[in-house]
Amino acid sequence: MYDIIIFILVLTAALMLCLMHTRADNAKVFDAQIKNPEGLFNGTFTDVRDWKDELKLIKGDDICVSVSNKNLNYDEKNLIFTNTEKKIDENFNCYFIRHPEDTMYDEKTGELETTWYLCKYDGVGSILLLDENNEELGRITFVPGKENWLGKRELKYYLITKDKKTRIYKRADSAYNAGTAYLKSKYYKGVYPLDESDTD
Repeated sequence: MYDIIIFILVLTAALMLCLMHTRADNAKVFDAQIKNPEGLFNGTFTDVRDWKDELKLIKGDDICVSVSNKNLNYDEKNLIFTNTEKKIDENFNCYFIRHPEDTMYDEKTGELETTWYLCKYDGVGSILLLDENNEELGRITFVPGKENWLGKRELKYYLITKDKKTRIYKRADSAYNAGTAYLKSKYYKGVYPLDESDTD
């Protein structure tokens, strides 16, 4: 009888230690996650809650963000996007928003086109979305959810503009690009990442 009680107590203590260790590990993973802008914000976001429903997804807006930890504090006046001689493309921080009504179709070339804008990490916990004049158009930020019993937390993302705050959902860790990309900013205009460029 006593052997069974001792066994149950030891098993309970072992499970408690295991749970405490798991919670501590999840806390460390979460801390590392929120300190990594490239992992936090790089990817595709949508304002559609049930994004696995393809019909709903098509009707929603997509926000694609490309962020590099190597380029968080760039100088937008002196951007270098590509070295055509060495065929090296520089990774820079940018985003684009795909609205359902946008065809992104260039009648002259017959190609789909994507308009990219610059974005910046504010160093606190948000990505600033800049318009073609490099002025803040909005921001993407996150709020940590409550811990579950294993110490895990869900991140809730929001798009904040002057008019409203919209809940958005991260559905892919990698940003996507469709067609020929164009970057519009105050200091850089032209086709990206080809060798046609026009800097002010």
